[in-house]
Amino acid sequence: MVKEPKEYRWSSYNWYAYGIEDHLISQQPVYQSFGRDAEERQQKYRQFVKGMLKEKNAMKGEMDRKLVYGSSAFIGTLTKKYLIAGELRAIGRPKKTSRKIKDNRPLLAPWFHAAFGQLFF
Repeated sequence: MVKEPKEYRWSSYNWYAYGIEDHLISQQPVYQSFGRDAEERQQKYRQFVKGMLKEKNAMKGEMDRKLVYGSSAFIGTLTKKYLIAGELRAIGRPKKTSRKIKDNRPLLAPWFHAAFGQLFF
């Protein structure tokens, strides 16, 4: 893990924060809202990331889950406008939790109890 975003080789941070050219990066439309010219956008982007690192400790695991960073209002606006989720979700169905009945036995289908209940319980 790196201490600063600019130290991470595979990050788009240097492109957005300092204008260092990288042909693999496509500029995100929201980046234009950071300022009128490249210098202003870069400065505001650096401040934005610095604030996220300080406020939310984003380099310590949050970045693994987040797709959008910013205030709740900003995240809400983007998620509604672009129909995206603010966080990554686990793939597949949520895991089921085991339901129990009074005597701590697993809750089974009624037909199972009717057919086999006396054999096992």
